Amino acid sequence: EIGRIAGAKDEERFAKWAAYRRATFAAFCAGIPQLRARLPDVHIVIRPHPSENLATWRTIAASLQRVSVEPPTQTVIPWILGAEMVVHNSCTTAVEAFLLDTPVVTFHVPEIDTEMESRLPNALSRAAYSCNEVADLLADVTIRGRDGWFTDEQRSIADEFVAARTGDFACERIVALAEKLGAMTEHGTLPDPVSLGIKPRNIVRRAA
Repeated sequence: EIGRIAGAKDEERFAKWAAYRRATFAAFCAGIPQLRARLPDVHIVIRPHPSENLATWRTIAASLQRVSVEPPTQTVIPWILGAEMVVHNSCTTAVEAFLLDTPVVTFHVPEIDTEMESRLPNALSRAAYSCNEVADLLADVTIRGRDGWFTDEQRSIADEFVAARTGDFACERIVALAEKLGAMTEHGTLPDPVSLGIKPRNIVRRAA
């Protein structure tokens, strides 16, 4: 039986991945106190990944003023909307922040294999290679605002992965498609896929 590691090549890649994760974790643990010292008036909210043990983050937060840990039990969207900036490394939260127009920075850890980083979240972020650079970017946002934070290149990258980023809302598109489906029937109502023996996705394909 073959597991996730099928051979020496997989084992080598997994070892690189583990080293990357350890280095990133250590860098963020060490960086939060540095960021706190540099920006004493900013409230730092730590939002761990759902798979993480919260104990380490809570220990760090307990030793610092204006630092708190938000357990990942609910959607992160309200926290993104309320944030001046989101700081991450290879996290899909960065994609959500981009779509919500919240400035986002990826904190690159020096001397790690960047092959292990995730392309899309980092491509939609500005890059920082030290806590001082993170602090400089946040100071820039608080002074100049978030206008112009994201580039046309980043928007083009996002469009490769996210459909309908501009234009009508999803609810408006759904209603328009429902009306189109209804117009295809004799009585002007949506057909019953079960009674017709037709898969819903096939009906939508015909109307789209």
